Amino acid sequence: MSKIQKPLVNRGGKIHIHTSVNGNRLRFSTFLPFNPENIEFVSTNLEAFIDNHLNPNISNGNNDFLYYGNKFLQTQKPFIKKNTFLQYQSTLKGIVKIIGNRPIKAYYKDHIELFYTKLLQKNLCSATISLYCMVLNAIFTLAEQSRSDFRNPFFNKKLRNIKPSKERMVFSLEEVFAILKESKRPMYPASLHLYLTLAFFSGARCGEIFALESSDFDLENKTLKITKTLSANGIQSPKTKTSNRVIDVLPPILNLELKTQGRLFKGKYAKLIHNFRQSFNRVLKALNLPNADLYCTRHTFASIMLQKGEEPMWISQMLGHSNLNITYKVYAKFIKSSNKERATFLNDYKE
Repeated sequence: MSKIQKPLVNRGGKIHIHTSVNGNRLRFSTFLPFNPENIEFVSTNLEAFIDNHLNPNISNGNNDFLYYGNKFLQTQKPFIKKNTFLQYQSTLKGIVKIIGNRPIKAYYKDHIELFYTKLLQKNLCSATISLYCMVLNAIFTLAEQSRSDFRNPFFNKKLRNIKPSKERMVFSLEEVFAILKESKRPMYPASLHLYLTLAFFSGARCGEIFALESSDFDLENKTLKITKTLSANGIQSPKTKTSNRVIDVLPPILNLELKTQGRLFKGKYAKLIHNFRQSFNRVLKALNLPNADLYCTRHTFASIMLQKGEEPMWISQMLGHSNLNITYKVYAKFIKSSNKERATFLNDYKE
């Protein structure tokens, strides 16, 4: 590039570059706020800004958004489960559909505004939007750490009218007993009653139940070890470190007839989920109850235990939550309030 002039102009509070290249006048915005820090940054990297403006769609494969996106995925891969990796991978594809794949230095705050606008148009739930934002910010942060001529344009924005996450379906204790009674009828698979009893009275996740073996139960001490989960990728370690746990075996489970050895539920994850979901919803239909996902058994366990006054700490340990905050955040509305007199031990206090 031939010698260029370096005038930076304040237009509407943004840094604009007014210069000439090879005798041709050039006027464009950097979209960066006009302040001393950004002025120094643009001045130092002026040629890069001009090159990105003149060649916005040129990518050499090691400087574009997908390059840093894939680099982010590879840095995460050793530390996350395969399902989470695939979720990140899918999210990356979704982000590229929104903001495109261009040289990393060609992204500005206007692209982030577009990103938020498109997310709202997609009518995604709050959890999915949070995932998109986390991945996008992480990719830009990685690029900023790798390059001295790039500044992360991402910013947090409070979005309104976001589609709420799907309401969790839960059943009452009376409905659970009715479901279990119906599931014992001969028209349903014999394993359905076993699965639903374990699910409703342990709070374990679907994959954790599918991976259970007879040897995981210690019925004498009324405990159950959860040390693995079944997923589409086979038997794996549980979802989180605290998911690896020993829980109490409650009376309804003690009454079950368990196999003497091996896995309680044979088959691959996809087939087990499909078959049990179909059978479960047949049971619900027979009882005139709304359709529900198998995961509702976990939410039902937590809601019933909280409504019956069981200790939140014990419930959190049964669910395998890493801390009580997660339990409170998800299930606080089910905690039973009490009108009993508080701090009665101080009633006899006298000065």
